[in-house]
Amino acid sequence: MKLTFTVTAIRDLLRLREFIENKNPQAAMKASALLKQNIQSLVQQPKLGIPIEGLDEYRELVAREYIVRYRVLKKEIVILKIWHGREDR
Repeated sequence: MKLTFTVTAIRDLLRLREFIENKNPQAAMKASALLKQNIQSLVQQPKLGIPIEGLDEYRELVAREYIVRYRVLKKEIVILKIWHGREDR
């Protein structure tokens, strides 16, 4: 299973990391590594996240305080969007 990120998801990762990095660079590194590890786990368990009602291929993974929206295709997992659970979305 291949893992890919949309441009939006990449921007989200950068935005979230910058936000934490301004306050605590070490915490930003740790949070980033843990988030990447959780996302990587989808390669082995693509249906790990919660299904989104009415959208069969779409799921959300809760990775600590972050939500990762993704789409499961036949040979690919596409990371669509990532945000902190306290953000209004």
